[in-house]
Amino acid sequence: MGKGGDTILIHTVLSLRSLEQEVGIMAKNCYEQGHDSLSTPEIDYLIKMTKHVIAKLRAQLMEESQ
Repeated sequence: MGKGGDTILIHTVLSLRSLEQEVGIMAKNCYEQGHDSLSTPEIDYLIKMTKHVIAKLRAQLMEESQ
């Protein structure tokens, strides 16, 4: 894999790690508050964040392919 591919891979891993951490924090907070599941606003937030990460990764891939 070339330098550009390495950069995309690094950004992908960092973006996914950030998303994983956010999900973990929300799940931990939910558990500590005694809830069995995430609330609708929390789920909506995670969906929005996931879409943002995917869009960011897609843009990086498109930029790299040009």
